[in-house]
Amino acid sequence: MKGMTIMKFKKLLSLAVAGAMILAMSVPAFAFDNNTSNSDTSSGSGSESSEPETVEGGIAYASEIQVPTIDIDVPTTGAVMLNPYRLGFKIGSDDHDEAFYSAPVVATNKSDCKVDVAVSAKASVEGDVVITEVGDVQSTSDPGPKNVHIDLVVNTVTGTDATTVAAQGGKTIAFNAKDTDYGFGTESYDDATPITLNPGNEDANYLGFQLTGTINNNTEEVWASTDKVSVAIVLTFTPQPAKT
Repeated sequence: MKGMTIMKFKKLLSLAVAGAMILAMSVPAFAFDNNTSNSDTSSGSGSESSEPETVEGGIAYASEIQVPTIDIDVPTTGAVMLNPYRLGFKIGSDDHDEAFYSAPVVATNKSDCKVDVAVSAKASVEGDVVITEVGDVQSTSDPGPKNVHIDLVVNTVTGTDATTVAAQGGKTIAFNAKDTDYGFGTESYDDATPITLNPGNEDANYLGFQLTGTINNNTEEVWASTDKVSVAIVLTFTPQPAKT
């Protein structure tokens, strides 16, 4: 008898657990309004309600975004030659004697979308050099200070050849003499028609820029190796959405 009692107890416990599981699984499948009790599922006449049972379900979407890759090769250094005495010098195999010389530099766009380019630049000086308006460099025959005027020319170009870049010209960002920090332009060159580079697999995906300038070669003091000009150019690239 003792063994039978234990068996019955185990069987009852098993049924109780199964019933609890069935009840827990069935509850979410019923929808009750605010005026109906969970325990009252019959009509007043004793028959079951004819209202159909409903089950609510749904699906949620989370968006992903496809972003472009900005991949542009930009040279990090360039050379400026101040040559007030018009001495001869070589750039590669080419002979030069310009009073002011800066080699054209080219950035290559390898991005997978069109890219707008905003340009800003600032200059700094060493020694006795003063950057000024172009008309103030030297307008008389009298000796003057060590003045230099610099402009920055930027444009999209069709190739990386330096001669081609220089010949194609572009948009001039003039030195702003009123800016005590030696800034170029107003703030940056990103007006209503910014410089736009095509994707790397299309034409005209090069950005050429070059410094042009004028130097006073009739100064009161002799130019020295300590007289230097440096220009930092900042390029900001913004992906352009495709037009539909």
